[in-house]
Amino acid sequence: MTVQHHNSAASLYRTGLEHTAKRLFPSYRNLADAASANGDHGRRTADDHSSEILSNLYLQILLFCNVWFMLPVWAIGMTITAVWKASHDTYSTSSKLGTIVLVPTFALIECSRLYLGYKGNLHEKVPEVAGHLLLTVFPQLFIVFYLAAAGQATGFETAINILYVLLFLLPQIVAAVIAARGLVRAQSARFFLTAHEVAQ
Repeated sequence: MTVQHHNSAASLYRTGLEHTAKRLFPSYRNLADAASANGDHGRRTADDHSSEILSNLYLQILLFCNVWFMLPVWAIGMTITAVWKASHDTYSTSSKLGTIVLVPTFALIECSRLYLGYKGNLHEKVPEVAGHLLLTVFPQLFIVFYLAAAGQATGFETAINILYVLLFLLPQIVAAVIAARGLVRAQSARFFLTAHEVAQ
């Protein structure tokens, strides 16, 4: 029963990522439709056809720095800020509550976002890169902008959140789009080359 539940959850997760990738990158939709029409053989041989590494180095460097440097600094700094705000009466309840709720929410989603980015980029999987891109745009950008520009945001909150956006989130959006387009283009070329070879 547990194995079936795990398999259905994994299948649902994969289906959701595939759907997201097809929405964000129409070329991937065409590739996926063509691969499903030719069965798994076409996709498998297309993947095996080339040994070229398609991972985006720039995206990988950004993800690495994000995981090991910025995320811990941001989490520690924002946690200290939330505790400091909670202990001072000069801040409104909504400001305190917003910080206390949004900081852990951001941290949890950020872990998922970075995992999808790592997995999608290193394993050259378009759905995971698309999921990473989607989580970067929403809700992460919105949460960071709220924390930076809320009415009673401290100078530290504003500075660290703007740095997070400028140094990591915006560059990762650009890098993820470039990476996903490159993956779709290369996988399409592999697939159609293999389909042509099989047809001959």
